[in-house]
Parts: sequence; C-alpha cells; structure tokens
Amino acid sequence: MATTNSKNDQMQKTEKFKKTVGKRLRTFRKHTGLNVAGFAKKIRIGLGTLSELENGISAPSAQTLANLHLYTEINIAWLLTNKGNMLRG
Repeated sequence: MATTNSKNDQMQKTEKFKKTVGKRLRTFRKHTGLNVAGFAKKIRIGLGTLSELENGISAPSAQTLANLHLYTEINIAWLLTNKGNMLRG
C-alpha cells in the first residue's frame, strides 16, 4: 500500500509541476507581447506543443528549454522553480 501512495504522491507532484511551469510560461509569453503562434514560432515548437505546455498537460523537453534559453530572455531557473527573476540578468 505504501508503494501505491508513493506513486500517487509522485504523480500529484508531477502534475503540479507541469501546471505551475505552464502558468509561468504563459506569464512570460504574455510579457513578451507575442500571441501563441508568434511565441511558438520564436521558440521553434508547434502550436499544439505550446498549448500543452501552457495548459499543464506536458512539461518542457530539454530541447524546448534549450530553445527558450537561446531565443528568449527567460530565466530557466525561474521557469522551473519560481526562484529568481523572470528575465535573465
């Protein structure tokens, strides 16, 4: 039974992580002034992928994180942990 509870706890943490990262990503996108299509193009991902990220359905892949770093000024540590400033400084 403890294993089931542990798995459930981990699943809940993963879901919460995806949702909070998605909210922060949406906040950053809106800060840039870009619409969904423009932002997806800027960071070189599909519209569906961005939608899934912003809605907490999926977490960003390593490639998406790399693209965010390369093509925007987002602070990846802030995106993933909510610590520090939204923008790299």
